[in-house]
Amino acid sequence: MTLFQTKDYFSSQLESNHLQQTTHLAIVAHQDDAEIIGYSGIHQCFQNPTNWFSSVTLTNGSGASRGGRYQNTSDQTLSEIRQSEQVKAAQLGEYAFCQQWLCSSKELKENQSVAIHQLATTIDQIRPDTVYTHNPFDKHATHIVVMNITLQALTQVQANNPNYQPKVYGVEVWGSLDWLPDAYRIDLDCSPMPNLEQALIGLYDSQIDGNKGYDTAVLGRRSANATFHSSHHEDSMRSTNIAMDLSKSLGTSTDLVNYCQEILDAFTQEKIEAISTLK
Repeated sequence: MTLFQTKDYFSSQLESNHLQQTTHLAIVAHQDDAEIIGYSGIHQCFQNPTNWFSSVTLTNGSGASRGGRYQNTSDQTLSEIRQSEQVKAAQLGEYAFCQQWLCSSKELKENQSVAIHQLATTIDQIRPDTVYTHNPFDKHATHIVVMNITLQALTQVQANNPNYQPKVYGVEVWGSLDWLPDAYRIDLDCSPMPNLEQALIGLYDSQIDGNKGYDTAVLGRRSANATFHSSHHEDSMRSTNIAMDLSKSLGTSTDLVNYCQEILDAFTQEKIEAISTLK
């Protein structure tokens, strides 16, 4: 079994045990996804000696759209730029470590069994309390693959360590989760340290300059999530990411399908009942 090559960054603030020190781990598809889905963990860990945030990015970023001054950039050069941006984010956010896999989305999709084994080994070394990954209703195909690899890897770790029960959040990126019924909706607080929040997203110039306003879009969505959550209560948070609990779907793909169907049925029932009351 040939494992994927990786590029690792380790914080200079920790002399050792970068893996074991990690309490919050984002497992994502692309450079900048960790900052988009994992900010609630980043600010909880920032300058906190007992909590440490880390990230694992499963593709090299070479397939991203490009525009502006990056429009003629080669796949190899863009990949190197995006990896550099991820390291800068890890330094700014004071992550314990960040790992970037040096494979394309296509290679990842074609070798999922290898990816599951490799990621399970990493997770088993870390045993984070909290895991952030993509959600099953995401519109991006690579995000769905990464979510599946993450859940399968966690399932393998749990099979050998039944007492290991992390919180696993599936967080929105491509497509909002604001439609989730309240029973399934989790609002992750992104309110603290707005300057850090904005700076982390702003580091990804290779994406933003290409006519993709991720910096304003991410912050705008989080603000909208908080404001439009409840029509009859004051906002309890300034900024939130919406997530769903994926801990319940660890096991087999059937578990995930059943869980998603349960959510969709609850959404349908909630809306049909509301419409049915109209006269």
